Amino acid sequence: MNKPEIQKQISEHHTAFVQTLEQLSDEAFLFTKDGKWSAGQQLDHIIKSISPVIMVFGLPKFIPRLLYGHPNRASRSYEQVVADYEHLLKNGAKATGKYIPREVPIKFRQRRMEKLKKATELLAKNINAYSEEQLDQYQVPHPLLGKMTIRELLYFTIYHVHIHDRSVKALAKGL
Repeated sequence: MNKPEIQKQISEHHTAFVQTLEQLSDEAFLFTKDGKWSAGQQLDHIIKSISPVIMVFGLPKFIPRLLYGHPNRASRSYEQVVADYEHLLKNGAKATGKYIPREVPIKFRQRRMEKLKKATELLAKNINAYSEEQLDQYQVPHPLLGKMTIRELLYFTIYHVHIHDRSVKALAKGL
């Protein structure tokens, strides 16, 4: 996927997630079952997950290079990033630490959705800070997948929100 396609996919997938949330009743937004996160918690998790990605694009490029070195391999494809992440999930990987969501009360629902919309717009715009080639020349750590190129991190960001969109839809069906 090239940069314009990544930007398009980030925008489309996050917009679809917000649209899913907007269609939920208040009851469905708060509903949880069998230890699954509510839609509100999934929204909070996505916001917590996209924030460090945005931060990467705000750093001078020498910082990721200094802290995490130069990638010693080519970027994985979108499909490979998805397969690697799915493998980890099947083997019990879960969000930890700062990525564990809080419940989002109904009174904050709209504000949190607006925050995600703005964050998504900022991320799509800030990707322009890197050239097509630079997306493969810098790497940062991911809490589950280890060091990833910037391109791979963006692939993950696209897929990650898609997973949570599917999860919210499935949970709403169980209401």
